[in-house]
Amino acid sequence: MSRLILLCALYIFSLPSHGQYSSVLFLNPGKAEESFWSDVDHFAKEAAKQLLIDLDIVHGEREEYTLVNHLQKLIARRQLPDYLILVNEKQVLPRLMTLLEGHPVYIVIILNDLSQGERTKAKLSAHWEEFLLTTLIPDNYWIGQQTAKEMVLAGGQQAGDLLVLSGDKLTPASIQRTQGALDYVKHNTQLTLKQVVYTDWNEQQAYSKTMRLLKRFPQSRYIWTVNDHSALGAIKALNKTGLTPGKDVYIATVNSSAEIIQRRQQGEISSLGAGHFALAGWALLLIDRHSKGSGVPKRINRPFFELINENSPIYQCLIDKDWSRFPFRQLAAQDSLPTNFQLNKQRLTALP
Repeated sequence: MSRLILLCALYIFSLPSHGQYSSVLFLNPGKAEESFWSDVDHFAKEAAKQLLIDLDIVHGEREEYTLVNHLQKLIARRQLPDYLILVNEKQVLPRLMTLLEGHPVYIVIILNDLSQGERTKAKLSAHWEEFLLTTLIPDNYWIGQQTAKEMVLAGGQQAGDLLVLSGDKLTPASIQRTQGALDYVKHNTQLTLKQVVYTDWNEQQAYSKTMRLLKRFPQSRYIWTVNDHSALGAIKALNKTGLTPGKDVYIATVNSSAEIIQRRQQGEISSLGAGHFALAGWALLLIDRHSKGSGVPKRINRPFFELINENSPIYQCLIDKDWSRFPFRQLAAQDSLPTNFQLNKQRLTALP
C-alpha cells in the first residue's frame, strides 16, 4: 500500500503545476464579439493552451478607460500577472505604462505602438529598459498602400473618384493604414480623392457616411476602407443605391472575418489584407521563451500582413480557423517567429 501511495505521489508531483505557469493578461481594447478581436482572442487562446500559459483576456469594449480602471483595480489588489499584453488603442498605452511603472510586470506591446517621443522617453527609464519586453507592430502603412494598389488593379487601373473610410484620428493603425492608401493615391493620377471620413471602425457609421458620400459623389469608382466593418457598411450602402460592389465600385479593406472572406470569394471585396490577428499568439511565443530564460529581441520588424486571395498561403487557414492544428509547441523551440501561414496537406505549418 505504501508503495502505491508513493507512486501516486510521484505521479502527482510530476504533473505540471498550474501555479508554475506564466500568468499573462491581455488587455484587449475591442469587443469580444467583433470579428477581428475575436480572431485575435481565439488564436491567442490556442497558443496559451498548447504552451501551458495561464492566459486571461479582458475587453475594453472600445472604451479605453475601461482598461485603465481594470488595471488600477489589479494594482490596488496586488493581483498583477507576470506579463501583460497591451495595445495602444486611442493612445491609452502611456496612461497604462504610468500606472505600471515600478511594478515588476513585463509588458509586450502589439498592434499599435507608442509614438516616437513616448518610445524615447521609455528608453530613458531604467524600469522600462528591463520590463518593456518586446514590441510586435504590423506594417499598417504597407498594407494600406498595397490594398489600395490591388483595388485599383482590380478596377482595370481606370480613372475614377475615390472615397476613404478611415477608423479614428488617434489610433496609430488607423493613421498609418490610411496614410499608406493616401500616399498611393498621390502617385496615381487616375485617382481623384474626394473625401476622407472616420467611421470609428463601425459598420453602421460606415453605412450612413457612405450613403451621404455617394449622393455627393455619384461617380465614385473606388472605396478604400480601414477594416471589415467599414467595408460591410460601404457594401450595404452600395446595394441600397443600386450599385454592385466589385463591378460598379471596387472596395479595399483589412481583416479576416468569415463574412469578409466570403465577400472576397464572391468578388464584392476587390482587395483584402490580413494576418495581424496572430500577434497576440506570437507575443505568447516570445513570453514562453522569456519565461524559460531565453533572450527576446526588443522589437520585431515584420509586415505581419498579407494580401488575401485564393492563391495566398493563409487563405484556407482563414476559412477553416481551426487553430488547434497550429504547431505552437514546435514553434516555441525555434529561434524566430513565423512570417507566413501554409496549409500543407492536412496539417498547418508556419514558414520560418
